[in-house]
Amino acid sequence: MKAQIEHLIDTYATHLFAPAVARYFAPYRSESLATPCSKQRSCLQGQQLDATFSAAHQRPSHGSAVDKMLYSMAYLPKARNGLPFAKWLIPQLKTQQLAAVMAASRLRIANKHSVTEAQVADYLKVPRKSYILRREAGVACLKKQIIRLEEYDRLVREKKYFAITKA
Repeated sequence: MKAQIEHLIDTYATHLFAPAVARYFAPYRSESLATPCSKQRSCLQGQQLDATFSAAHQRPSHGSAVDKMLYSMAYLPKARNGLPFAKWLIPQLKTQQLAAVMAASRLRIANKHSVTEAQVADYLKVPRKSYILRREAGVACLKKQIIRLEEYDRLVREKKYFAITKA
């Protein structure tokens, strides 16, 4: 259950805080190599740095629009399992719980490395213990909602719900 909740939180955080990652197109190798050369050229001002590239360094050219579209489709975002569910479930938390639940994922995406509870508490400007309690309360609320929804789905599948009859 905890892994499912963490997956939903990460999915929602990625949707909110890193939308550009999904639309990233890799630059051609020659462009990525030429950029440092031009930066060094402007820094050194007196020396001329230059780079030449052979055809072996470049990706195959896209002769037609169809080829270019097919190439670009490789960089389309993968379907995020549970995104609609996460978009519905997570905003139902109280404001402080929502901030505590989302802060670690936000910092992880922004800094591109894992963060400690103390760093997240400093980011939220709350004591570490308060952050932990708010996060636990938020995760418990999410867990409770997921259990309720799973129970409802099970009852609907088994058709054990009671029909309202007139007496």
